[in-house]
Amino acid sequence: MELLEAIKRRRSVRWFTNDPISYKDLLELVEAGIYAPSAGNMQNQRFLIITDKEALKKLGKIRYSFPYPRGQEKHPYGLIGEASAVIIVFIDKSIHRVPSNEYHIWSKTWIQNASASIQNILLAATDKGLGACWISAVPEMDNTRLLSGRTWREALCDYKIPEDWDVYGIVIIGYPRKTKNGVALGEIRHQRRLTARKPVEFYLAEVNR
Repeated sequence: MELLEAIKRRRSVRWFTNDPISYKDLLELVEAGIYAPSAGNMQNQRFLIITDKEALKKLGKIRYSFPYPRGQEKHPYGLIGEASAVIIVFIDKSIHRVPSNEYHIWSKTWIQNASASIQNILLAATDKGLGACWISAVPEMDNTRLLSGRTWREALCDYKIPEDWDVYGIVIIGYPRKTKNGVALGEIRHQRRLTARKPVEFYLAEVNR
C-alpha cells in the first residue's frame, strides 16, 4: 500500500474477529514504532506486547474504555478485552540527553515521542490489513476513575516494567470484522461527531493581511 493511501485509509477500528495475529506481525508493528522520530533523538520509546486473552480482559477491566451507553453491561472488559493483541507504549524517563536545568522542558516532549511511535504502529497495521485503535493512557490516570482507582504499576504487575518506564499509550489490534475492498472500515460517527475529514483548506491557517 502506498504511504499516503495508508494514511487516508487508517481508521480507528474497535470490532475484531477472533483470529490471532502472528507474533512476527506484532514485532514488525513494534519495529515501526521504534523507527519513529523522537525529540533530541532520545529514542526513549519502549513497548510491551500482550496477546494472552485473560491478561487482556484483566487490563480491559481496569482501564475500561467503551464509548457507548451501557457498554459495560454487555462488554465488561471493554475495547481492550475485545482485541486480539495490545501494544503498550512507554517512555523511559532515564533517557535524557539534555542539560539538567532543561529537563522540565524536554520532559514535555515525551508524549510527542510516544505519539509518533503510536502513529507509525497504526499505519503499519493498516498496511497489513489489520484494524487498530489508539486508547488513551498517561501516568496521570493513576488512582483515578479512568484506571478504576488503581495505578499502572498495579494494572501491569504481571510484567517486568522497569521503574523508569511510564505508560503513554495503548494500541488495540485485531483483524477487523468489517472491511471493504480489503480495507478495515471505521465508524461514520464517534461520540456524536462525524469521523470524515473536511477539505484540506478548512484546516489551514490564513496569512494576516
